[in-house]
Amino acid sequence: MTRPEGPPGRETQDGSPGRHAPPESRRHLTSPPPSAEVTSTVAAGADSGRSLAYDQIDPARLVAGDATGRLDGHLGVLGVALAQWMARSDDRGDAPARRAASTAIDSVDAMLGELYELRGRLISEVQQADRLTAERADALLGRGRRPS
Repeated sequence: MTRPEGPPGRETQDGSPGRHAPPESRRHLTSPPPSAEVTSTVAAGADSGRSLAYDQIDPARLVAGDATGRLDGHLGVLGVALAQWMARSDDRGDAPARRAASTAIDSVDAMLGELYELRGRLISEVQQADRLTAERADALLGRGRRPS
C-alpha cells in the first residue's frame, strides 16, 4: 500500500484522506453540549473505561480543560499562517508571507506557553492528589502521618 500524497489535512487526487486528515469532530471540555459526556478513554481515565458526564466535573477543575480551547484557537491561527508561508513566492520578496511566518512563530510560542502552564497545573494537582491518597492510606492503616 502506498502512502497518500498531498498536503497534510487535504484529500489526495483519488479522494482518499491525506496523511494528517483532520478529525471528524472535536469536542472540548470548555464548550460541551448540555448533555455531553466525556467518553474518551484518555478523558475518562485510560484504565477505567468509564464515561464521565460533563456536569459531574468540579467547576474548579474545568480551568485545566480551558487550555484545550485556547490551544485549538492558536492551532487554527498556526494552520492559516503556515499555509500562507508555504505558498510564498521565492522569486520575489513576499512581505505578507513573511508576516505570516512571524504569526506562525508567535502561535507556536503561545501554544508552548499554554502547554507549560497546563503542565505545571497538572503536576501540582497530581502531587496534591498523591498527598491526599497517602494520608488516606495512612489513616486506613492506623498510622497517622507525622508532621515533617
